[in-house]
Amino acid sequence: MAHPIFWPRRSIFYPIGNTSPVCLTKDIAPDQSASVLLLGCGDPRNILYTLYASGTDKAICMSRLELLVDQAPDTCMAAAVRRMLDFTCCDIDPAVLARNYLLFTMLVDDQISLDYVWDIFYDFYLKEKPSEELVEHCHKLVDISEDMDSWRASKYGLILKFCTERTRTELRKHWTLYSRFESLPEIRKAKVKAEFLAGMDIQVDVRQTLSVARSAGPLFSDALTPTFDHFTHLWRAGIHSVNPEDLEGATHVNPTFAYSAAKEGFDVHYGIDGLSAFYLAPAFTCLKSGPLSAEDPMAAMVLVAKTQFQHWCRTFKTVTKTNDPQLVIMVFAGEALAFCNALHYYSASGTPSATPVYTMPWKSSLIVLDSGDYGDGASPVPPKTFDVIDTSNLTDHLGFLNVLVTTRPLLTVLASSTLHTEALLPLGPNAVSRFAEHFCGDVDAVCLLLDLAPSASLSKFTTTSNVHEVLAYRSFEGTQQFHERVAWKITSAADPLPGANVIHIRGD
Repeated sequence: MAHPIFWPRRSIFYPIGNTSPVCLTKDIAPDQSASVLLLGCGDPRNILYTLYASGTDKAICMSRLELLVDQAPDTCMAAAVRRMLDFTCCDIDPAVLARNYLLFTMLVDDQISLDYVWDIFYDFYLKEKPSEELVEHCHKLVDISEDMDSWRASKYGLILKFCTERTRTELRKHWTLYSRFESLPEIRKAKVKAEFLAGMDIQVDVRQTLSVARSAGPLFSDALTPTFDHFTHLWRAGIHSVNPEDLEGATHVNPTFAYSAAKEGFDVHYGIDGLSAFYLAPAFTCLKSGPLSAEDPMAAMVLVAKTQFQHWCRTFKTVTKTNDPQLVIMVFAGEALAFCNALHYYSASGTPSATPVYTMPWKSSLIVLDSGDYGDGASPVPPKTFDVIDTSNLTDHLGFLNVLVTTRPLLTVLASSTLHTEALLPLGPNAVSRFAEHFCGDVDAVCLLLDLAPSASLSKFTTTSNVHEVLAYRSFEGTQQFHERVAWKITSAADPLPGANVIHIRGD
């Protein structure tokens, strides 16, 4: 179909998410293995939180404990059974995936303190010690990722995988840039640091900090002023901590924020604040005991975020330290809809050979799945369909119908299978009733054609509250944001199969 040429303009770097994490397996039975596709995955908060919220680490510890007890063999075997979680992550910016794998590998090694891991992943500037730890770890990743065989043979290869050879080379390129940053000529480093200072010198307004206050949920109004103050602090000081001792010596540029798909420099989105990727409500509740203090809400927010981060990281460590970890994370660097089309080709052809799909617009490389961990003999076998598909807020950028049409064939036909969409940009003056504008037609008719429907429309209730979104949208005119997350179900999957036993109850 003929359409206007789209020429990409400046690429903005999104190293940290701007919405609270979600448990991706909440619609899946606790004992059911799940394959999850994350399109526009962003940072790994959803993966870490899913492992933590689903109690995967506790299930592993319980199975170990029960196996130590003198039980019958059959009982011990049953106790050791755990579900498999398979995450496939796609992002158009390889720098996002390079940072994610950097975090995961640091947790697998368990050699760097979690305080340093936090600094490396979230702060624009680093002290000397975490900067040295980052460089040393990146040197290690560069050596191990020299080729696919070396990576597979490493301790990371069992858990962390690459969809394509191009993805591996792109991530390795960024790890190389991170490891060499401190050895660059002083003139070049000074230029990068000047770009950091220029990029961080922004005009802060309410639109940029609403996403942080959103993380407090119902306590949105209580969080507005503290999150505004912290956002200003972060973009002036370059670190999240408000402790003066942590500010001393934090002068080293964090190279993981200096390289993206755009260039060497500072192209981080102007609304980034790491606190928005956590649940901040505990910082504004009245607790009778505990380390939180209402006298310093900014310090309380940072403490809450770091505590949650540490809990999630410890869960990941527990899951990956087993001899047979029931976790696989696979990444693909490329455009989301192109990746979906490549998976369609893989599913239809039955072989992960070279696909006729380009990695992304304005790139000449084709998606070759069998060049990575989709090749022959891959273990476990990569999924062709998925129990859960999360599309982040791609509907804001790629179009609602484009996302639904492309992802629907990749959804496993089960009643529990779920497709999640998010939106931050409202259409028209009424942000609540946006489906009609997105669908460009009758909502019921489009849902019937796609065999998809919002689960809240089917059940007449939802467990996700967005009352604070409605209040904020109506209170702050011109914010241009309205966050809404919708779960979609395959309507035909809820129908009984032909010939299935159905119990009919007849009244007298």
